[in-house]
Amino acid sequence: MVKKRFPSKRIVKFKRMMKSIPMVWKLLQDKRVAFKNKAIFIGTSLLYFLIPYDLIPDFPIIGHIDDFFIFLFLINWFLKQIPSNVLEDYNLKDQD
Repeated sequence: MVKKRFPSKRIVKFKRMMKSIPMVWKLLQDKRVAFKNKAIFIGTSLLYFLIPYDLIPDFPIIGHIDDFFIFLFLINWFLKQIPSNVLEDYNLKDQD
């Protein structure tokens, strides 16, 4: 009997998050998204990347992992702030 291997939930969530990066750029330009949420997302992202202190020192490759995961966390937070009808519009556009 051959056991089918399905990707773990974390891998599926990671892939979905990576696909949402272009959508975040479009959402930042959308007037239906609250300015406050855009400002918090952009400000927090810039602040984290400009502050010289890191969770993990910037050694080649390994040191940038914390930056990457912080950015994914911020994207996830930003997407949760978007009204569902706006997200549905973008999900439908991406499927076409």
